[in-house]
Amino acid sequence: MSSILKWLGRMTAAFVLFCVAGIAVPPAKAAEKFNLVDYVKLWTECRPVTLLVEKLDNHAVNIGLQKDDIETAIQNRLRGAGIYAPVDRQPAPGEVSKIGQLYANVHVVGLAFHVRLQFNRTMQLEFPNKMKVPGLPVDGWKLQIPAGTWWTGVTGTHGGRPEVIQTVVAGQTDKFVSDYLQINRAACQIDKI
Repeated sequence: MSSILKWLGRMTAAFVLFCVAGIAVPPAKAAEKFNLVDYVKLWTECRPVTLLVEKLDNHAVNIGLQKDDIETAIQNRLRGAGIYAPVDRQPAPGEVSKIGQLYANVHVVGLAFHVRLQFNRTMQLEFPNKMKVPGLPVDGWKLQIPAGTWWTGVTGTHGGRPEVIQTVVAGQTDKFVSDYLQINRAACQIDKI
């Protein structure tokens, strides 16, 4: 098992090196500011996105922030973009690597807060039959792992006003929607954003 972890570590390092190289992706209508890594992060063929909002801590509740308000704000933005999938919409077994989840976490301590949005998806690594991995009984195999492929975060102060945090959540959701639609513009059939 440790040889697998070492191999995955080498593959991760190679992927990071590849990403740092910033190899551009030439598909038609792709925005020039995006590269191959951005497509790995957000490309879903414009499939709907599920949403998971983490339970709020006591500090957030004490200033009047409510989980339902955050969920509603994010859901409305995703719905407005046509990319929201209700929580009860579970991917079919073959679709598991194609549907994504937007995860939202708001953490409040005193007058400070941190908002994090993360796009999670299942990534699949396929290893050819020729590749022999010590300790594994098969020659070719697939590995599916959950991964956060895109994220954004903001830290700030709220002055005791929950609307400050809600505004930040809305802005970060808009950033996600914009990036998501830019990457998936051909699949979403978007002429202009």
